[in-house]
Amino acid sequence: MQKLFLLIFVFNIVLFFCSPIQKSDYQSIQSDSVLVSDANNNVIKLKLYLIEKYNPGDCFGMPSIRNPRDRANINPELLVKVKELLKNKTDKEYDDIIRQMNNIRIEQVQTNEYNFFFKDGKCCTIINYKGRLLILSDNIYESNTITTTEEVPC
Repeated sequence: MQKLFLLIFVFNIVLFFCSPIQKSDYQSIQSDSVLVSDANNNVIKLKLYLIEKYNPGDCFGMPSIRNPRDRANINPELLVKVKELLKNKTDKEYDDIIRQMNNIRIEQVQTNEYNFFFKDGKCCTIINYKGRLLILSDNIYESNTITTTEEVPC
């Protein structure tokens, strides 16, 4: 337990001295294509963690530019992996989860350490999220999460 605490403590100190987050980082958030492989299992788990915690959505198509019900955007291999990890969902729920995953960007910083970016549309307001995730022993730790909001036409 002390090792875990020490590791989290050191992780937060390192994050404190990282470069500051710029608002311009939010301007061009696009979905990353997720191909299921051993290397991307962490990315899938991280995206599912963020979806469970924040439940990002859109309102009248914002911030997403794609049709949320367009099945052409659903990677069949990704759908199989999501169904393995999340049981007992309806087809619509799986479609919604995949759509949410497509709007979350994950960048690996170091082994088991990732930055995340996504926008959450809440009719008239879009919330931008940016932060860092760490995976230790199958646990996900979130730190340095920053949110900004922007008003959009209703």
